[in-house]
Amino acid sequence: MIRRRDTEDPPATEWQLWEEVTRNVRPLRPGGTKRTEKESAPLPAKPAPVRPRPLTRATNSPLPPLAVDSTEAMDASSARRLRRGRMRIEARLDLHGHTREEAVTAFAGFVQSAYVRGARCLLVVTGKGIRSEGVLRGLVTHWINREDLRPLILACVRAQPQHGGSGALYLLLRRKGGAG
Repeated sequence: MIRRRDTEDPPATEWQLWEEVTRNVRPLRPGGTKRTEKESAPLPAKPAPVRPRPLTRATNSPLPPLAVDSTEAMDASSARRLRRGRMRIEARLDLHGHTREEAVTAFAGFVQSAYVRGARCLLVVTGKGIRSEGVLRGLVTHWINREDLRPLILACVRAQPQHGGSGALYLLLRRKGGAG
């Protein structure tokens, strides 16, 4: 995670960072020689935001709200592995030091990006907060039920102590294409 030291400007989005990093990069030919300026292909356009198809239950009703520590949509073996922290964590997000606005933006981008890449198990560190009343930790329930994120998330449980305990959460994303 990249943290900015100055607090006056809002943090750059991942896409802006990527454009900045790749601005002067030129593709290599298969043989390892650089292409000439004339041969260089233009950079692809910014991808469209993730717009998953709305998932519904067999009755065509919307998905029920998801609560922290809810694994009802999973088989018992996978739910047990997730709760015990035995699934391979494919991506991590640490929200320490973020404001509420920065945190929700980072969280949404993180979940959508992980879904697009096909990642399944994510670790989100919110922190415990002062007197165990973490502001961000309390907001995660709202974030996982956002209209744009709920169809992507299958389960959300508190992390094991080695991954942050009550100050962190495991998110299990649905497989791309909507299957659980």
